[in-house]
Amino acid sequence: MNWKSLAEALRLRPDRGRAGFVAVMLSGASATMTESVAIVPTPGEELAEIPPTDQLSPAEILELAAKAQAAESDPKLASKDLRLEVQMMVRYRRDQTDITCLAERRFKAPHFIYTRLEAESITKEGFDGTRGWIWKEGATSYYTGPESVEDRRKLQRDIDETALLGKVFFLSNLGEEVESWERLKDVDARGGATHVIEGISRKKHAGFGTKAPSGDAEAEKPRLRLFLRRDSHELAGCRWIQGDQNLQLWFSGHRKNAEGVIVPMHIEILENDEKKPSKTIDVQSLSFRPEFSEKSFCPG
Repeated sequence: MNWKSLAEALRLRPDRGRAGFVAVMLSGASATMTESVAIVPTPGEELAEIPPTDQLSPAEILELAAKAQAAESDPKLASKDLRLEVQMMVRYRRDQTDITCLAERRFKAPHFIYTRLEAESITKEGFDGTRGWIWKEGATSYYTGPESVEDRRKLQRDIDETALLGKVFFLSNLGEEVESWERLKDVDARGGATHVIEGISRKKHAGFGTKAPSGDAEAEKPRLRLFLRRDSHELAGCRWIQGDQNLQLWFSGHRKNAEGVIVPMHIEILENDEKKPSKTIDVQSLSFRPEFSEKSFCPG
């Protein structure tokens, strides 16, 4: 991977023209950090700010993390044509009931998804590029009618979560997808000193199935906040913020997968104002170059 190009793409300078916080715009100026910005409060877990121990710029922090994450992987894995297949144990809560199940998920950008859940019975769900569907007890139903609004919302959230994972599994790609990076105050995140950087997505309405509130065009663009360990440069967490919605992911148990990428084996997911994870994932295997056929995202 061309780390020099990544750093150059993220060279930043302070710009105080954006209301509400100190924004940083892309330029060729020096990448030396001159000040940190206080974290704009958002719902979710409260994090204690801690004094910085370095003067690294957002570009330098991201470059260190991208290098640590890539490990011995083939640069071609960071292709924009994201594909992944994961085997995992999932725990979540539905209708006041805690559920634990084995799961398999396939994903192909931008929105093809297939999930197989195995608990007391086997359920399959997905989006084949045209419509959402569910397979249960040998029968397939499609999420096409007004009675399926909530099912479509849940499926969209699954797509959003997986797409966000795909983004942060390859930090070297973020220079093309996220701009206006700034460094926020360092925090103690779950017992570890952590750098915090935040940028603005180049695309509007990306990352969530529902649109952000209308109004200021910049406000409609999602923001991506990254939490990166100061010592190991590992990705500790990320938060995708759009309008009054946010999706928080926390990562731990990082290991090198068969393709040489450092990936977290334990993932906790919080939505909006949740104080505790609504879903936890323990990864058993993860591949970024599975072979999919036309039927890989269809019922059956």
